[in-house]
Amino acid sequence: MRARHAVVALGLACAAGPSCSSERPPLGEALVVVDTDMPAPKLASRLRVDLYAEDGTWYASRDIGRPADVDWPASFSVFAPDDRALRVLVRLRVYPEAVVRDYRGELWLVANGLDVTPPSEPKPTATVDRLLLLGLEPGKRGRVSVVMRGACAGTSPLLAAEGETPVFGEAQTCTDTEGVVEPVFPSALVPDMAVPPPTARDFGTSEPCEETTASSRAICVPGGAFVLGSRAAAGATGVVAQPVPERVVVMSRFWLDRHEVTVGDVRKAYGAGFAHGDAPPGKHEGTLGQPSPGDVYPFDRYCTFSTAERGREDLPFTCGSWAFARRLCAFRGGDLPSEAQYEYVSSSAGKPFKTDYPWGNEPPTCDRLAYGSVSYLDNNPYCPQFDGPVPVTTPFGDVTPLGVLGLAGNVAEILKDELAEYTDACWRAAPLVDPVCARGTMKGWHVLRGSGFLFGAFTAHSSLRNDDGSKAFRSAFGFRCAFTEQPK
Repeated sequence: MRARHAVVALGLACAAGPSCSSERPPLGEALVVVDTDMPAPKLASRLRVDLYAEDGTWYASRDIGRPADVDWPASFSVFAPDDRALRVLVRLRVYPEAVVRDYRGELWLVANGLDVTPPSEPKPTATVDRLLLLGLEPGKRGRVSVVMRGACAGTSPLLAAEGETPVFGEAQTCTDTEGVVEPVFPSALVPDMAVPPPTARDFGTSEPCEETTASSRAICVPGGAFVLGSRAAAGATGVVAQPVPERVVVMSRFWLDRHEVTVGDVRKAYGAGFAHGDAPPGKHEGTLGQPSPGDVYPFDRYCTFSTAERGREDLPFTCGSWAFARRLCAFRGGDLPSEAQYEYVSSSAGKPFKTDYPWGNEPPTCDRLAYGSVSYLDNNPYCPQFDGPVPVTTPFGDVTPLGVLGLAGNVAEILKDELAEYTDACWRAAPLVDPVCARGTMKGWHVLRGSGFLFGAFTAHSSLRNDDGSKAFRSAFGFRCAFTEQPK
């Protein structure tokens, strides 16, 4: 005997009006209206719907694009094939475009004897994933409205206590709290079939920023939600940690230095009482770019600090350690930026969509940023018109919409996080809001972001991750500071 499965109508033509199934026979029917509080389409551009029968069979799947904010809420109808009662488990997934992985499940979708299992599925870390249990009764029609809350991004449901075969009585799902799943009970049907008004897209919003003046050293960055990581930047050679899997994160409002900390900034800090040993690390007393008796490594000739002023006060401070950078930021009332803060400003803050570079998606050029002027890979630098780092206020196109300068080039920037893959327990335990991986267990190995005068264009990508473990290249490492309150 052929199994009885509920029928699903996924044309989504009812998104702005009453049910499109008014002329169907009076069978058990539920109009499912799906909305989200996440910014659309930035984080919500696709809706995946899967249906499961009570015997655990996965029997229907649709993946529909929702390319504009006006496409939400979306709606579809699930109805019984005959006049008998029926239960169906509905799995809803809202996720950003192209953030998918190869299918890894143990269930298979078969239709008319053919394997029609989707080859890919939304990445769990970047998806709001929720279960609904519908009870279809003969002659009864109604509506179920569900809001896919961004707080549940990355919290996967449990289809059953063990394994992946759905068991209705054991299924659990996240509804509105990060990391929390609760039992799935049958959804009550509301007789009114009209689609309710859209939900506010306020997930990740925080206090707005006041306008930053051109003279402000630190720029206010409004909070928001974005996707941390990038499949497009994964697999680059020479990169120690990969920027995958992507994950949805929320950033609170913060302030970030407009440009990298300079030699002059460090000198002023010493004059104001900052202390970190007898002298700043990595002093270079000779001509920049020329060997000096105090050099330890070949590229130390590009260390920028000197005991006496040598006309390098506007150059980024280089050759400092992670500990030095963090203590100086603390002296100023802040800390080193986290990976998430850096990538948020570089790729997303102030933009309608995430971009590959601070200025957009156009590839790096020598008139846009300073990189590869001194090549350690070969004898043909990318940008030979420069020789080492340039002043932080040099007018390049390496600027974000908020006015943050030099995130992609000049010098790579040391960040607060320790070096760890996004699959590491440190990242898996990181919260949705303001995540950071800083256990303090990997001395000397912290994350480095951005390109610089010693590196090629590929490291300028906003999501690319590297490390500060090579002391030989320390002259290409600089930093800037982040603050939770507006610095004085």
